[in-house]
Amino acid sequence: MKTMLTIAALLAASLATTAPAQADPTTISLGVHYADLDLNSEAGIRTLDRRISNAAATACGIPSSADRDGKRAVKQCRAEARERAASQRQVAIALSRGATVTTLAAAR
Repeated sequence: MKTMLTIAALLAASLATTAPAQADPTTISLGVHYADLDLNSEAGIRTLDRRISNAAATACGIPSSADRDGKRAVKQCRAEARERAASQRQVAIALSRGATVTTLAAAR
């Protein structure tokens, strides 16, 4: 069983104010370990959620308190990072409860 989620965050808007020539957003990925958690308990799930939020905060950074646009961009970045991790979170919880997961691959 996998014991780590990957949090990916796009840092486009928050960097746009400091690097206007940058066209492509930067993607940062961080791992969130959960092997030590009991995901059958609410406390374990809350701890996982806190770790996901902390990883999103780390990946998205902290804007200057004087930069309203930067604050907005970081807030959006964090929300998107948590959203991207949501399906992995659900799989981890389901697997801890004995569910089986089927992965389908489409041929291109």
